[in-house]
Order: sequence, then C-alpha cells, then structure tokens
Amino acid sequence: IAENVNKLLSNAGTYDSGVSSLLNFIRQENFSKMDNFDVYDIAKLLTKIIEDKPETGLTILQEIYDKQTLSLNDQTLIASSIEKIANEKKEIILAIYNQFLKPNFNRLAQTEIEKKFDSRHIREEFVRYVEKLAKTDKFEEAMCFLEKFIDDSDPPKDGSNYSDDPKGDFNHHKKLEDGDDEMVITTVRGWCAQVLSSLAVAGNQKGMPGVIKIAENLSKDPNNYVRYELCTSLSHIVKNRRTYLPGEKKIPFLKKEDSKKIEDIVFYMLRDNRNHKIKALMKRLIDVFGGMRGISETEAMEFLKTVLDTRMDEVIAEAVPFFVYFAEFRENDFKSDTIKELYSDKWDSIKDFKDQSFKKLLEDLIKKGFPATKANLAWQFWNLPNEDKNNKRLIKISIKYLNQLADVGYDHDVYERIYHFIEEQIDK
Repeated sequence: IAENVNKLLSNAGTYDSGVSSLLNFIRQENFSKMDNFDVYDIAKLLTKIIEDKPETGLTILQEIYDKQTLSLNDQTLIASSIEKIANEKKEIILAIYNQFLKPNFNRLAQTEIEKKFDSRHIREEFVRYVEKLAKTDKFEEAMCFLEKFIDDSDPPKDGSNYSDDPKGDFNHHKKLEDGDDEMVITTVRGWCAQVLSSLAVAGNQKGMPGVIKIAENLSKDPNNYVRYELCTSLSHIVKNRRTYLPGEKKIPFLKKEDSKKIEDIVFYMLRDNRNHKIKALMKRLIDVFGGMRGISETEAMEFLKTVLDTRMDEVIAEAVPFFVYFAEFRENDFKSDTIKELYSDKWDSIKDFKDQSFKKLLEDLIKKGFPATKANLAWQFWNLPNEDKNNKRLIKISIKYLNQLADVGYDHDVYERIYHFIEEQIDK
C-alpha cells in the first residue's frame, strides 16, 4: 500500500487519488492490524501530505484522533507523521501545534493524555515535538506543550519494571544503581529533562522562569534516570546563566535571582544523597560544575569533598580538573569588572578566594588517590603547559605535582605520562 500511494502522491495528476487511497486504508481494520514497524512507512506518506497540503493533512490527523479508541498504529501514525516534518517547515510546525495539538491536548488532563495515548513511546515523540517548536523560536508554545508531560507516569516513579518488561531490561533507574553508564535518551520525563536545553537560549528570556521551575521539579524526581538526563540540560543552562546577550548593549541573559535559583538546583542535586551512590549521575553532575567555577571557597570545598566521599575512583577521576583549578587558578580568577557586574549579588562571597586548603586537598589526593584518579592527575599535568605555551608558570606547576606523583610510588600509567611530559618539555 505504501509504495502504491507514494506513486500516486508523486504525480500531480494522481495526487488527490493518493490522498483518498491513504485515507481509505487507514480507516480500515486492516490498518490497525498491520505490523507496527510498517506504520512508519505510512507515516512518511502522511508527512508528505501535511507538508504539501497542510489543511488536508491536518484534517486527516484530526479524523484519526477523533476515533473513540486509538490503536497503537493510530498513535504511531499521528506522532511519527508530525515528528518527521522538516525543521525548516516552520509555518507548518506551528500550524500543527495551533490547529491540532493545542486544541486537542488542552482538553485533556494528564491522566486523560495517557489514556488516549497509552503507549509511552508515542508520548516520547510528542515531547520531542517541543524541540521542533523551540527551533522555530516558538518558545511560549513549546513551553505550554512541554508542561503537558512533566508529570507523566513514565518512567515509573517507584523505579519498578514496566509491566511489559518483567526482567528490567529497560529499567534505567535500576541500571544506573547497578553502575551502568551506557544510557540512551528515552522515557517521557527523561525527554522532558533533555529538551529543556533547547528552551534555555537567547530569545526565550521571558520563558526562563518556567524552564527553571521545571528543572527544579525534575531535580527532585524519584526516578534516577530523570535526574541523570536533567544534568545534560543543566550543563547548558549553567554555562549561559551569568552571561550577556549578543550585541553592543550589556543585557544579562538572566536576572540575578534566576541565576541564583539555577545554582541552588545544582547544589540541591549535589547534596541529594540518592545521587551519591550513582556513578554515572555523579559524573554528569561534575560536568555541570564546569560552568559553575564562580563559586565561593565554602561551596567549592563542599563540591570537592562530596565527590571524595563517593569513594568511587571513576567519579573522583572525573573531577580532577577541578581539584587542579581550585588549587592553582581560582584564587586569581574572577577579577574583572565584567565578572563583578555579573556576580554582583554574590561578589562578597567569591572575590576573596584563598587556595591554601585546596592545595592541601590536591596533595592529599596525589598521596592517597585511587589508580584512575592518579593517572588522570598525571595526564592533566602532562598536558597543562600546552594550554598556554608562553606561560612558564604552567610548566612549574606541572613539575611540582608530577614530582609528588613520582614520589608516591610506581604506577605504570602515571609514570608513562610523566615520561611523555619530560619528552615534550626537556628541550624547552
């Protein structure tokens, strides 16, 4: 059927016949019984119709939606056909939202959405439509649609297996607890956490309080996987929070109180004991701190000690650049007038950063650290001079700490990196 309809749609003289043939087919019981995998080919045809003749395509979508009960194939046809709309078709993407998604979903409560679209995978596709709206700069519409899914029941809030997955092959909450860090983006609330980054951009300043509120809610989610996915968006949001918008005028991306709320969310996650036992989540949370270097002495020490308290070599090794930064560079960083303006609400707490306690922490890590951590320390100091080849201080710092690593005792990975450092620097 898909091949025949495609031929009809490819010819202007038979286009209308192609539309009629497709509509007649999806009205038949045979459509609901066909293999779900094959429905994606049918969805491509409906996508073509929507792009070619939006009103006709939207009428077909509404007819499918109006069925009393949607089969899995019906749900797939709706979600896949609109998800495949080309991103450059901005007017059509907006029309689908305004004329189909908004009026239909606004009539449904959360539980009714899940009853109407009982496949969690289909609801995931709807969340991905938020990204399409954001890419067309329709941020208000994207936010309104996203809010329909942030309380979705997927993934299970108690961390249990799906009823159709008794062995837990897709229980990412449990997999994270078991140490798995090979995660894919999945689940409805997982996608909600992921798409926040597409909304935290210049042009959506008015919507940022809503983005922050959703991030705060998801940071407390009982399912480990949702909090894990949130870290990706937080990394993006944190980097942009205390910056100016492009242009000659110094217009902050966010109000200072909103920047503070974002920082509070990050530290809430850092202090959440549930996260401390999950290797992959802690590693992602450390990445978030890559954009959070403008913190106080007390906050920096809390961050590093929390990392150390996990007693996980991979986690601590991930944070090695921060041990080095706070010990050797933070004291003289964050001094410019621009930084003072952006951090005026917390300037008193960050301006007088003293690094002595961090130097001791780094030296203790060199003496007592786990193997992967020491190897990463050696790698950091081997490559440090390459960050600014005219800065002789970097070489001195590297020599100082590589000597300390060598004095601890032989470790193959550590000594190999020390050898490479000597090899590169001996003639300089």
